Amino acid sequence: MKSFQLSFLTFFLFLLSLNLAEAGFDYGEALEKSLLFFEAQRSGKLPPDQRVEWRGDSGLRDGFEQGVNLVGGYYDSGDHVKFGFPMAYAVTMLSWGAIEFEKEMAASNQLEHALSAIRWGTDYFIRAHKQPNLLWAQVGDGDSDHGCWERAEDMKTPRTAYKIDPEHPGSDIAGETAAAMAAASIAFRPYNSSYSNLLLLHAKQLFSFADTFRGRYDDSIPVARQYYPSSSGYSDELLWAAAWLFEATDDQYYLKYVVENSEPMGGTGWAVREFSWDNKYAGLQVLLSKVLMEGAAFLLAVYSGYLSMSNAKLSCAEGQIPSSDLLKFAQSQVDYILGKNPKSMSYFVGYGPNYPTKVHHRGSSIEPKSMLPSPVGCVEGFHRWYDSKQSNPNVLIGALVGGPDKNDGFSDDRSNYEQTEPSLASNAPLVGVFAKLKSMPYAPEIAPKELRKPQSTFHGVPVQFIHSITNSWVSEGATHYRHKVIVKNISKKPITELRLSFENLTGELWGLSPSSDKNVYVLPSWLKVLHPGEEFSFVYIQGGPQAKVSIIGYH
Repeated sequence: MKSFQLSFLTFFLFLLSLNLAEAGFDYGEALEKSLLFFEAQRSGKLPPDQRVEWRGDSGLRDGFEQGVNLVGGYYDSGDHVKFGFPMAYAVTMLSWGAIEFEKEMAASNQLEHALSAIRWGTDYFIRAHKQPNLLWAQVGDGDSDHGCWERAEDMKTPRTAYKIDPEHPGSDIAGETAAAMAAASIAFRPYNSSYSNLLLLHAKQLFSFADTFRGRYDDSIPVARQYYPSSSGYSDELLWAAAWLFEATDDQYYLKYVVENSEPMGGTGWAVREFSWDNKYAGLQVLLSKVLMEGAAFLLAVYSGYLSMSNAKLSCAEGQIPSSDLLKFAQSQVDYILGKNPKSMSYFVGYGPNYPTKVHHRGSSIEPKSMLPSPVGCVEGFHRWYDSKQSNPNVLIGALVGGPDKNDGFSDDRSNYEQTEPSLASNAPLVGVFAKLKSMPYAPEIAPKELRKPQSTFHGVPVQFIHSITNSWVSEGATHYRHKVIVKNISKKPITELRLSFENLTGELWGLSPSSDKNVYVLPSWLKVLHPGEEFSFVYIQGGPQAKVSIIGYH
């Protein structure tokens, strides 16, 4: 299953806080349609408010042969297998979009649909996780499923269910499902606290299961290996799940887990060129940048909103990249999808006047039950519908197909699955992307004004400190605070080699580089010069009063 290699680019766009230029595309329409795709992928007993009418009830006995109710969840792509690994990743990304752009989705009247899409997945995961150390990871297998072209409503292919347990571990899929449940618990917290708490309970159990009984899920479930192999291993999912649990709970145990395991588990101290259903390291770096900021071992893929606030730049081997340039490039990729490309074709089905009409998708390609009540068999499905040169009778609205080749070539052919098949994993990040692009200019949350008064401005020294407390928590009976300090150049000249001395610093500090002198720090490695009007931030964690910061030198 091939798809747009957009994950790393769209991921940057996924966490923006910058104004965007008008590109002539209706991102609100794209947002609405992106959520319709997930309704078309639903398995199980459909709700009364189902909007994709050609999709009917299906998979109503999933798991019954194994004595478990696995009805529900999502079909992965154009087939009818329920692959738990990419499904969990899709729910994580849908949840992240709802968390980051809750107000934007609400303003577009799409938040309820987004939460429904998330819950269709999390309800299924709850059914699949009946015991703390057991998770049903897949229903159906690709080999038998791909040998039959039929509607889900007529399905006669084997619906074998596969699980992981202590004797057959799967730390990657258990970790990703834990991340999905933790992220979803945050998304639901303002609207359904009891459901949020239930999701968090499952997330904690799944993380413990993943960490205690370690192993790759595709070793325990070989039938998944051909389609969704865990090529990056499971360390990234363990760190990713711990990071999301810290976001959901503020429990220092999970942050400590990431800190202590970041080096041995890899991926947090080097540049990562991929973010996908398989490799979560870039996502981990961005998620933790909200906590630790630049200068810690975690952050190489920089959170663009942080870059914007601090007027910083992303340092790459080829040079420095302003956050605005990174954002423009990411936006250009989305615009390419919607039609700004050499073929003037939208690769987002149902959007614009020219989009793929022969999508590699069983349900979309066969007339619905309302028009063709009699069952469609496997052979008939191939001869009458798969081989047809006609457009699909059901438009798979909101589906991002695999897309063009490296030369912008594209063949709208049902048999060309590499270019015409959609998937949950490719579509999920777009929901948050479209919500951001649709939104009015967005300003990131800041600390209350009373906490942002200048701490001190040194006479004769052209630097101002703005100190705030951004979070607090209780651990082992003591209250700890996360302090954030913005350092701003208020002069008309650039500043280099700034040296800061700290008194009463008892905790960890991120965002500055230590010098050879005790308790003295210098500008972080990525920031060689602080230009007039520019600012950057550092954070530290400790109990009790804030540390005293003094300037002992600069050029």
